[in-house]
Amino acid sequence: MARAFETDIYVTNVCNLRCDYCYFYFEDYFVQDSHHAHKNATLQELYTLLERLSKRTYCLVVLGGEPFSRPDFKEFLTHARNQAIYSIRVTTNGLYLKSKQDVLPLIDTLTISIDAMRIKQYPRQMKRLLDDLAYLRGEYGQDLPRIVPSWTTSPTDSFEKDVRPILDFTIQHG
Repeated sequence: MARAFETDIYVTNVCNLRCDYCYFYFEDYFVQDSHHAHKNATLQELYTLLERLSKRTYCLVVLGGEPFSRPDFKEFLTHARNQAIYSIRVTTNGLYLKSKQDVLPLIDTLTISIDAMRIKQYPRQMKRLLDDLAYLRGEYGQDLPRIVPSWTTSPTDSFEKDVRPILDFTIQHG
């Protein structure tokens, strides 16, 4: 049976941030039917979907909102890990990583939004994120899931002030 290279699955509409530039909370975003539901899927609905995806995709890409905000996220990932899916990648803002580090062994890759634009809106949270990532790298070493930084920047960002520190951090802790 042929497999999709990767399949995106939205597990929650809840996010702990309200970034100015994020499409997720635009007022008209939910007016039209889309891949986002008005309510979160139940754990059983997600289990059923995972079982249907088993043997049909190589990589499961878990998205939200903020996936780590689901109280049953560990159960979801455990069930996903028990399917015939080779790789699990989670896209996250990273702010729950330290407090929910018990799920990290279930994840192959973390795509973490480390945004120059977010640093301006949430400077304390972004400093904490970078501190938490350095801590987790120290605790887990090579056992930490692969981290792929993803950031949004704009032409009005100062490269030296807003972008270079992020690049330097990712190189140092990559």
